[in-house]
Order: sequence, then C-alpha cells, then structure tokens
Amino acid sequence: MTQPRRGRRRRTVAIATAASLSVLLSPLLATPATADPTPPTAAVPVIDTAAFADPPSAVRPMFRWWMPLAYTEDSVLREQLDQIAASGAGGVEVAPFIVAGEGNQSNAFLAEYGWGTPAWAHKMEVITEKAAELGLIVDQNLGPHYPPTVPTLNSFNQPEAEQQLIFGWSAHAAGETVTGALPSPLTAPPSVATKLAEGATAGQTALTVASLGGFAIGDVVTLGAEGTSETVTVTADGDRLGATGTLTVTPISGDHAVDAPLVNVAETTRLRTVIAQCEAECAPGSEGPAALVPGSIVNVTDKVVDGQLDYTFPADGARWVIIDFQQTASGLVGQRGGYTATQPNYVVDHLGRGGVDIQADFWDENILTDAVKANLDKVGGGAIFEDSLELGESQKWTWSFLDQFEERRGYDATEVLPALAGIGIQGSHEAAFEIGEVGEKAREDYRETVSDLFVDEYVTPMQSWAQTHGLDFRVQAYGLPTSTSHASSASGIPEGESLNFGSPNPLGAEQNYRVVSGGAHLAGKDTVSVECCAVFFGGYRSGMAGPNIGGQFSDSGEGSVLGGKYSQGLLDSVYKSYAGGVNQLVWHGFAYPDAPAGVGTAGRDGGTWPGYQPWDIFGALNVNDVFGPRQANWEDMTGVNDALARTQYVLREGQAKLDLGVYYEDLGLKGSSVSGQQAEQHMLGTDSATSSAGYTYDYFAPQFLAEEGLAPDADGGLFGDRSGYKAVVLNEQRTISLDGARSLRDLAKQGLRVYVVGQAPSELTGAEPGAEELATVVSELLAQPSVTQLGTEAELPSALSGDSIAPAVSPSDQGSALGFVRRAAEGVTYDFVYNRSGEAVQQSLTLAGTGRPYQLDPWSGEVTPVGEFTQDGDSVTVSVDVAAHDTAIFALVDDDGSAVHAVSSDADVLAPAADGSISVRATGDGTFGTEFSDGSSTTTDVTGLAAPQGLSTWSLAAQTWGPAPDATGMTASKTEKVDQPAIDITADADGKLPSWREVTGEVDLSNASGLGTYSTTVTLPEAWAESDGAYLSLGDVLDTAQVWVNGVQVVVNQADRARIDLGHHLEPGENRIEVRVATTMFNAVKATGDSNYQTAEQQRTGLMGPVTLTPYRDTVAFEAPTATATPQPTGEPQPTSTDGTGTTAPTSAPGNGGNGSSNGDSDAGGQDGDLATTGVDGSLAGLLALLGVVLAGTGAAFLIRKRRGRVTSE
Repeated sequence: MTQPRRGRRRRTVAIATAASLSVLLSPLLATPATADPTPPTAAVPVIDTAAFADPPSAVRPMFRWWMPLAYTEDSVLREQLDQIAASGAGGVEVAPFIVAGEGNQSNAFLAEYGWGTPAWAHKMEVITEKAAELGLIVDQNLGPHYPPTVPTLNSFNQPEAEQQLIFGWSAHAAGETVTGALPSPLTAPPSVATKLAEGATAGQTALTVASLGGFAIGDVVTLGAEGTSETVTVTADGDRLGATGTLTVTPISGDHAVDAPLVNVAETTRLRTVIAQCEAECAPGSEGPAALVPGSIVNVTDKVVDGQLDYTFPADGARWVIIDFQQTASGLVGQRGGYTATQPNYVVDHLGRGGVDIQADFWDENILTDAVKANLDKVGGGAIFEDSLELGESQKWTWSFLDQFEERRGYDATEVLPALAGIGIQGSHEAAFEIGEVGEKAREDYRETVSDLFVDEYVTPMQSWAQTHGLDFRVQAYGLPTSTSHASSASGIPEGESLNFGSPNPLGAEQNYRVVSGGAHLAGKDTVSVECCAVFFGGYRSGMAGPNIGGQFSDSGEGSVLGGKYSQGLLDSVYKSYAGGVNQLVWHGFAYPDAPAGVGTAGRDGGTWPGYQPWDIFGALNVNDVFGPRQANWEDMTGVNDALARTQYVLREGQAKLDLGVYYEDLGLKGSSVSGQQAEQHMLGTDSATSSAGYTYDYFAPQFLAEEGLAPDADGGLFGDRSGYKAVVLNEQRTISLDGARSLRDLAKQGLRVYVVGQAPSELTGAEPGAEELATVVSELLAQPSVTQLGTEAELPSALSGDSIAPAVSPSDQGSALGFVRRAAEGVTYDFVYNRSGEAVQQSLTLAGTGRPYQLDPWSGEVTPVGEFTQDGDSVTVSVDVAAHDTAIFALVDDDGSAVHAVSSDADVLAPAADGSISVRATGDGTFGTEFSDGSSTTTDVTGLAAPQGLSTWSLAAQTWGPAPDATGMTASKTEKVDQPAIDITADADGKLPSWREVTGEVDLSNASGLGTYSTTVTLPEAWAESDGAYLSLGDVLDTAQVWVNGVQVVVNQADRARIDLGHHLEPGENRIEVRVATTMFNAVKATGDSNYQTAEQQRTGLMGPVTLTPYRDTVAFEAPTATATPQPTGEPQPTSTDGTGTTAPTSAPGNGGNGSSNGDSDAGGQDGDLATTGVDGSLAGLLALLGVVLAGTGAAFLIRKRRGRVTSE
C-alpha cells in the first residue's frame, strides 16, 4: 500500500479559511501569548488576497486562437470568446490560418475572406467588441502568418522585402588579363514565372497570363523561350481574381505563342567587387575555404562597367581570385501562402526601417480601424505579436548594411567581405574564404551588426509604432544571430517558447528563458510571456500532469523532452518557463470549431472530428493541442487557468530580484532554430553547483553596461533598482568587447563584486583594434579587491558564501531539484519554488528577509500564515514539501512578530486558526512534540486513528465521446456523448486499476475517450472524530481529475494528485468518494482512422491508481489566551484529554499566561468552515463584530456558514 510521502521536516498545512479573511485579520487574530486582549498594532499585510483569489484578466493565461481567416461566423466567434472567458483565460492572440479545402486558396476566395480585407477588419471588430464586453485582452498576429508580411508587399523587388548577400567568384593565374562579365552568383536570385494564356503579337501591351502572382509594376521581365526571348517592363497589373490575369507591359517586339514563359528575376545591386591573392591553389568547387593572403584584398568596384571587368592581375603570387558581391531579395514568403489575394507576399526586411514602415502603414489603414482601436482601449491595450524568426537559410543583408557596419564596428567591411561569403543565416556556416586570424572576428562583427540592426532598426521602431496605438510589440526575438537579451529589452513584451527552448539545450529550458527575462528585467518590463506547450505528434495526447509513463508523445509516452529534461505534462512545461522568469502564459492553442466548406475528410486538411485542426494540414504530423469544448477536460481548464493566473499574479508583483547577473554576449540561443554558439559554456545550467546551492541568476547583454551614469550599488551589487544583482559573474568568458571590459573594470574600481570563473577574457569579440589595451584592462579588472577569479564553476558557491553573498532562498539539501524565483514588493517578498525533478522534495528553505511567512495556494486561492517556522536575524526558515514537477509559493510579510507560532514539531503544523490557536496534524498514532516561539512546548498523543487503506473496488460510469454520424467538414466538431452502463472494476494485487485500454468487456473502452466517474464506498469506524480527516492519493491518472466526498467537491492540485486533502467531510460509517476523470481525446481520434493520428500507440487513460486513503487527526496544540480566559493557577498545568482522539499535554513557559491545553475534538481552527466551534472565543467574536461593522458600512452583510470549508460573506 502506498503511504503518503513524509520527510524529516513536517509541512505546514493550510486550513481552509477564506483567503481574504485569513490575511486581513492575521495581525489582529495572531495575539501574543499573554492575557492582554489588546490587539497588536502591526501593519496589515499588503498581499492583495482578493486579487490573488480572483486575478484580473491582465495576469491570466491567454489562448492562441487559430481561425480560418475571415471565413467564420460572427455568432461563433462571440460564442468562442464566451467559452474562453468561462475557462478562466484573460485574453486571446488572434492567429489567422490557411483555409483548407478546394478553391479556398484562390485569389477570388482570398479577396473576400483573406487577411487584411474588409471582412477581416470586420471580424476583428466583432472580436474586440465582444472581448471588451468580457474584459478579455486581444493580441493580434503581426501578419497573415509567419514570418510577417503584408498584402502590399507582393514583389521581391520592393525595397521593403527581405534582402540577402550573394557572391560569385573565379580563379586566375598571376599576370592573367580578364575582360568580360563578372562571375555569376553561386546562389541565383529568386524568380517567379508564369506563362501566356493566350498568344501575343508584336506591339501588344496587354498580355493574358496564367497568374499575376509575383509580378508588380516596374519589374523588368523576360518573355519567351530561349532564342526568342525579350525583356519588357511591367507598367500595370490587372484583376487577380479570375482564372487568368492581364499584365500590361511595354510593347513587345515579337510574336509569342500560348504557353510562352514569362519570368521575373529579382533585381540585384552590386556591392563590391574585389580581387585577392590565394595562399595556395584555389578554385571554385574545391573543398574547404580558400585561404587568402591577408592584406592582398583590393577593391576594384570602380573598374566594373555594366557588369564587365577589364583587369590584369599582378605577376607575382600563385593564384588570384575575383569575388563579386551583390545584394538581392531573399524571395522568402510567408509560410505556405494562401492568405491574401496578392500572393505571394514577401517577408519584410528585419534589418531595415522599411520593413517596419510597410507593415505599420498597412495596419493603420486596414486592420486598426476606429472601432477596433476603441474596443481595445476599453480593455486597456493589447499587443501585436511576431513569432520566432524562422527566416530560412539565406545570409541576411539590408540596404545600409555596409555603412552601418563601418559606423558600428569601426572599419570598412570591404576588406573582410570574402570572410563573410556563404556563412548563412547565423553567420556560422563555413565561409568560402578565410583571411588568416581575421576571418573569425569579422564573422562575429557581421553577427553583431545583424543583431544591432534587428534591435535598432526593427524591434525598437515596431514598439514605438505599437505604442502610438496604446499597444505593445510582443516578439520572440530569436532565430537570427541576435542578442536576445538586448532585443527583449527593446520590445514591449518579450516572449519565449517551450518548443524552441527545448531539448537542444542540455542545460535546461530555463536558461533560454533567463536570457529573455534578463533583458526584460533590466528594461523594467512587467511581462515576459511564453508560447506553450507545442510538441510535434502531441495532438489530443497532452496530459495536464500526466501519469508516470516515460517517453515522448511520438513514442507513446505522455510527456516530451523540453530543455533536455523530461517534461511531465503541460503544467511542468509551464512551470519550467516560470522558473526562467516568465509570468504570462499563452496556450498553444484554441481553434475555430469547424472546418470550412470544401474541406475533405482525409485527415490532411483539418476537417475531421473532433473539429477544425489547422495543424493537420501537413498531412504527416500533428501539433498539440487544441483546447476547448472538444476536449473532455475542458470543464477542468477553469481550475487550471485560475491556478496559473494566481501564480502569474505573484510573478508580476513588485520587481524580480536575482542573486547574480551572468554576463552573456552570445548571439542566439541554444535551441533548435539557432546555431553558431561559441564553444565555451557561458550559461550556468540547472545542474551547476551555483544553481544547486540555491543561487538565482539571469543573463544580461553587454549593452546594459553602457548605460550612462551606471554605478554599483552600495553593497557591491548592480542594477539594484531593477534586478538587484548581488554580484556579476563571467563564466568562461574568453571574449569581450573593449568597451565591455572597460565598463567592468571601472565598476569594479567603484566596488562592484565580480567573479571570473575559469579563463578571464583574453580576446576581443570582433576584429576591432585594441588587443594590447584589452590585456591591460583585464589585468586591472582582476587586480581589484572586489574581483575574484576561480578555477571552476564548482568553486563559485563557496566563494560567494565566503564573501557573505547568500542566495535569497537557501535549500537545506543542495541539488538540482529545486529552482527559485523571488519577487519583491513593498513590505512583501514572494518566493516561487519549482521542483523540476521526478521525485517529491521535502526539506527546509531559508528565506532571506524578516516578517511572517505565508503560503499562497494557487489551486484554492487561499493565503494562509505558515504555522511552523524559525527566525534568525535576517532570515526565516520554513519547511517545504513539493511534489514532483510541482510548485510552492511563499511570502514574507512585515509584521511585529507578536503572534505565537510553532518552531518545530514531530507532526505537520496547521496554519494558525483565526483565534490564534495552533493545531498539529498526525497521520498515525503516536506522541508528537511541538515547540513554540514563546518558549512553550507540548506533546500530543494520538491513539485510535484509522489505518491507511487501499481503495481497490470501484464502480465506473463512463461517458464516451465520439464523432456524431454527421461529424465531418463544416460539422466536424459534432460530438456524440454516450453514457455507458456502470461497470465494476477491481485493482490487481499491486493496487493498480485497469486503464480504459484494458476495459474490454460488456463496456468496451479500449479505443474510447471521454469522462469516467469512479465511485466507491469507504467505511470508517464509529470512533471517527470530527477532527479526523484524510488524504487521498490517486496514483496514476490521465488526464485531469476532480474529487467529491459525500457530495462535497474538494480542491485538486492537478500537478499533485498524490495528496488530495479531503478535509473533514468524512464521517463514521459509510462514505461515498467519487473521482471524475477526463481522459485525453487521442484514443477516440485515432479510432476514426484519421491519418495524422496513426503514428503513436493508444494511451492508457483513466484512473489507474493505486488509490489510497490515509487518515489524519488534527489536534489543538496551542490555545491562544483570550480576554475572558480564566487565569490558570500556579503550578504544573494539567492537560485536558479527549476520548481516544488526541491528547495535548502542554508545558508551561515563562510569560505563557495560559496552559495551552486543547480539545482534540475541536475543528482545528475551522477546517470545515465552522468558526463557531471549540476555541472560537469572545475575542474572535468581537473581531467578527468589528468586521461586520466595517462591512455594513459598505452595504454588505457578513455571515459565517459552512460551505466547502470556506468562510463566505454575503
């Protein structure tokens, strides 16, 4: 039989009193251990318990909302917004998607329903109007899909289109003379082609063509096959909506037959033509980069006339080369097309201001109508969102790149251009040419310039434009060689994602999030968001917490490898991001319910049951998940979103406070869409000694060191007004810019504490001059008394400790299991604790700070004072018991310290009751000692407690969900829900219950999905007392679960179904326990034969156990003195006992003023919600009367009533 987990420390158990009441009254109810009834004058804690219990929309999770362009019904959009609001979400991100089905990508269709049309603007007006009514925030995808574009960018020859660097080269002998055309580029410029739909004769200007896509006014195009071809210029284009189109050109000179080709090749701009000497034999096509003689590069661009070069090479040297560099469009279009009638639409330039301007102009004129803006203003804003930069493989360029390079890097790029040839999107591919030791540095300068331009010429002006509309630019600033920290600081809302921050980073997904959040923190950004939790092959398989079954979705497992660590379900993926500094979740995603007309049922276009699935259109895979009423667990999403909203509320409070700032100049992130990281390891992984010791950190870009007037904090830290770093760390930082090194040296001279781990910087990041000065600056840095150099990262924690730099949260047992996030608000510090391991963690945490600790329960919404803790100067130590892949939240609140609390106990300690009494909870018979902060102590004897028992016999009433007979195409979401006859199921000898896959008798659930209500009867002895309760462990269960005890629903933490507190709802004799499980939908979807869901095997779903019931008993161990209490006689106090339930024997202490006796039959401070029980005395009655007066002044009446263990006001 599985016993409930217990550690050597006992957890504080929160009693189920009303959250707002428990904190509002805590300074008054927590009376000192004297007979003086006068309440203390401590300040009321500033935790806004009402906001925590019911957070505002701004901090609630959002849904990415996929919809088939404007091919939707207004009434359905409104209905879906109602559903989203009812689920506890706070907003949507509107994400248009290609409309599958025959004819739905035609220009005629897209002219009416495409993105950016009047119909789309109308849909946004409908959405924002309804959202404003519901208080939902509305974000919008930047373009029709991603990467972003606009319908007005329909020619690659427009200057706003993304640009690339291409080159061609040829090899020549010494002394050779060349005359003629320059070598052709190795990468051909992009092109589009069509053909004549009708023949054309000489002099004709109107050409009937098969398609107008990719042809625009001003394009110079080639008409005719080889031998008869001619060039003409487009002067006008015609109607794009018909089967053919009319293209107007300059008069043609010859006749051309039907089907004659018409080709448009992107224009090119010559940048530089250079010659250089090879160090050895070199020729195009040879293996490896061609080594060039440093200093031999000569710019001969001025000698090129009409693409021709007449040149004689020097007579010396073995071999010479001509390298011709040109700029042209990349030709990259928004993924998959089918969004606008002007398709193809080309991706905007992300390195130049033109890419911003063309988007802003289109949005201002077509998307952000007056009605949309007015509706967004009612809610208080929103954001324009750009997804990760999935920009192909071309080497990025822009019109001003050479000038910008020289201005920013300090030298002319001409002399290093050969070292940049062919290095790809990340600037990290093997170059076509190498120039001694300069090449590597030149490529880093290229990467730095790309990063600077992306931030300065794209992200910053995009945010400025968005702000003119009261909006933010929310962006996933990675995919290019970009300083993500710097870019995040320039955006309105920086974002990361669980997929791209996944398994390619062996140090944990949290590290990439910390790069994003580090920039946000230093820029004073309130919000850091995450796109979660997309996984390939995860459609309809995503478990909220998942059973303990290893493996990825595609391998029949229930989780995925995210961040190099096994992710146990969706909640764990979310928690990983929170541990990295995220505080806003965007679920991926929510879809329009039904597929459009014309969609088939082959499973390749999103048109099959249980509804429109836009990510099915590939025909080979699926992506999780599609939330909404089609999912059996949708009813449970409200509780999930509420819990996550409360967590996000805490993670937005005040400011983030980090122990350390890690210098991070790397461009890009260690993730699947980026590459080219430096070989040295600059990140501190979740397994690092520093992390294991409890130190928190994020990563900051060198740009932050350039802030004017930057100075260390008085304690030697940095950015105390923002991130509050106690010290700065350089981790194996071999390279650094000269300005960065100077800044660190100057700050260290002023007392900044710097820890240099491993090799100190010895090389400049780029090719800038100053290597000798760098050595001097670094030497001066290391010589400062506030700077410490260490051999390895393993030495860092002890060095920090030796310098009196302690983590904000110090775990008693060091290791990689726990991660921490601290937020500091006025009078309160919040600590978020995440258990990233697969085992429960029980240990002590020492929280830096003073005051009273509280625990915030995101699943119940309650805030309760911690019953057992110790104080030692400037720290408070609490016990923590966190389930695998779960979290805990603590807060330290300033108070006068007068309330008595437990400092140690052999039992679990409950949160103090409203009258200040303290109870302990035991899960077995025995004698339990407890010591209190006033010096008193007690022993509690527990006898006759019912033994734990396995619950092995259940009745299962399944409601199976499957496709209705007419569930296809535009009615694909129609679900038939069938209530199956109840069946009896019995556990095996190991306590395991059969999953739905194993139920194949009278009711066959082997390929079914839906809801399963499991019920059983538990018989308890007549000695069962009112103070007795129990924990329920469900064991393995997939997916979400809800629990009722004798008809009363109890709170379930979906991340910890192993310790569900049933409270005091059990009674002597027979008791009914019901567990309702919502399965994933995968088995039923797979059973339909949909081709996109046949790769993975069926899942084992339902309640699989073993299920155990572990009774406990609550006994008052400390009785708070009251004004009406009878003074105790002097001498040894006498215990009071109860019949077989619990006996507490108090030990007097100086100044105790009372004997501390308690009756084990009492309700332990109102666990079942009845405050008018033993121990609620006149002082509490007076306080409640006082509260009644206050509430009466607001027109409210205050009633104490039993309702699911809560005090309610009505």
